[in-house]
Amino acid sequence: MTFCSRLPGHNQRVLPFLPFPPPRFLPNTVHYIITVTSKYYEKKQRKEGDKMADKQATVYVIDLGPTLSRVRPPRGESDLDYALTYIWDKITATMSTGRKTDVIGVVGFRTENTDNTMATADGYENICVLAPIGQFLMDHVRDLKRALVPSRRKGKGGDGFSAICIAVDMIMKYCRKLKYIRNVVLVTDGRGEWDDEGCEEIVRQIQEEGINLTVL
Repeated sequence: MTFCSRLPGHNQRVLPFLPFPPPRFLPNTVHYIITVTSKYYEKKQRKEGDKMADKQATVYVIDLGPTLSRVRPPRGESDLDYALTYIWDKITATMSTGRKTDVIGVVGFRTENTDNTMATADGYENICVLAPIGQFLMDHVRDLKRALVPSRRKGKGGDGFSAICIAVDMIMKYCRKLKYIRNVVLVTDGRGEWDDEGCEEIVRQIQEEGINLTVL
């Protein structure tokens, strides 16, 4: 299966990742994708500069596998809760602007259930869209806090790259050709399933569009 096949109906176009120094625990293919695109995207970002609109769409892709329940001393909270501190700060900062054009979506992977638009395709099991893209309000925050807990499910399923594909698909459908600042924020410990087939194709395609990828 190639990466293109994961995004049916989008003319084989995938949004690029913003390269950050990758954590050592992530799979080598993630390192490769982020490293290869770094010089290209930094140059593109400088060139576009102030051309980007104020509208912004961010999709958080959050690993909810059972390994995220681990508590590491001296912290008194799980790895997931520790990482979510950053996510909640970002979400509340977006909400505080009160702008309807600052929208958020949330995808969870390695979940116990499956709930996404590509669920019938192979490789998209145990991935859930926890919040479709839209303006976030306090009701959304309360619902999300109940959903963002480590799953008890063990075994395969919940592929990380597939979850990113779903996030990309959500942004493409929501933003269409409009000028949005487009972000995907990935939270993972890198211990789940990562189907890296078609990695070079991903690298080629991620240079065609403008999504920023932050990896925690």
